[in-house]
Amino acid sequence: MTTTDSHVRNHQWLQKLTKYLDRLECAMIRFFTTDHEPKISYRIRRNGQERWIITDPDSHQRIVCTSESEVRFWLDQRYNVH
Repeated sequence: MTTTDSHVRNHQWLQKLTKYLDRLECAMIRFFTTDHEPKISYRIRRNGQERWIITDPDSHQRIVCTSESEVRFWLDQRYNVH
C-alpha cells in the first residue's frame, strides 16, 4: 500500500466517522429537546360521535377514546407506576 492509498483510506474513514457523529448529535438533540408529553385532541365526527385522539411520542402510539373518562383512565395508567 502506498502512502497516497493510506491517506485516502484515512480520509474516507474520517468522513464516515464525522457523518456518524453528526447524525448522533442530531438524534441526541431531538431526544433531549422533544416534548415527551402526550398530545390530546378532541373531535366530533359528522355523525355526532365524540373522539379524543391521544398521540404518545414515547411509545409512538395513537389511541382513540370515545369518552373523556377513557382519556383519564389512559392518563392514569401512563403516569401511575405501581
